[in-house]
Amino acid sequence: MSADRASERWAAARAAWGSIEVEEHVFTSWLAARPGAVEGNDADLYLACACARGDPAAIAACDRLHLSRIGEFVARHRFQAATVEDLAQQLRERLFVAGRVADYTGRGSLAAWIRVIVVRAAVDLQRKRGEALLEDTSGSGAIAALRAPGEPELDFVKETYRAAVGRAVTGSLRALPSEQRNLLRLHFIEGLTLEELAGLFFVHRATIARRLASAREAVLDEARKLLSAEVPGEPAEVESLFRLLSSRIDVTLSSALGK
Repeated sequence: MSADRASERWAAARAAWGSIEVEEHVFTSWLAARPGAVEGNDADLYLACACARGDPAAIAACDRLHLSRIGEFVARHRFQAATVEDLAQQLRERLFVAGRVADYTGRGSLAAWIRVIVVRAAVDLQRKRGEALLEDTSGSGAIAALRAPGEPELDFVKETYRAAVGRAVTGSLRALPSEQRNLLRLHFIEGLTLEELAGLFFVHRATIARRLASAREAVLDEARKLLSAEVPGEPAEVESLFRLLSSRIDVTLSSALGK
């Protein structure tokens, strides 16, 4: 990137934030250290740079625009208001005191990047409290997600193999490497888009799509093995069940991961 172009990017980003001041040479060095940054995210990069330097106005702006939405980001976890506020304070310290905001690279929006950090912190908090992230041992949640009205074959499967399906889906998720399980959770439970996930993991959107597809296939492969072992001598029923599971894998994963 030429010096003139870097200067232009600094001027445009500075104009977006008015009174928040980051010297040109500081911002251009910041950009140079983040070669994958998207120019459309320059205003976000400028704000992050100012926050990392301890600018009170920048920190207040980031808090107002992004950290004020923590309750929205963790709504699925049903935390009490006091817990949400504690979580917000922990994240403020992590981002602005410990300097984690400097890790933002500008490949995705700052809003999406902070949302991912919030979601991870919420999941970590649940783990520390000993809450089961995959507690659907009865199988009712997974099989309910498979159910569709007016399908006699599925009704038969539901009545006969309800518990087996639940154990197979839950078991297959537990067997996944944590990286794949976390990716599925971020996508299906927290609702992160492919673009947001790509920004989080610093890869192309197509790479994230392939990783999600691979994780889905791993779940299905393991579920098939578990079902075959649990329903011996009934290959037709297992194959029928597996076809139904495959056709609704996204809905099933959303249900099973959300329990």
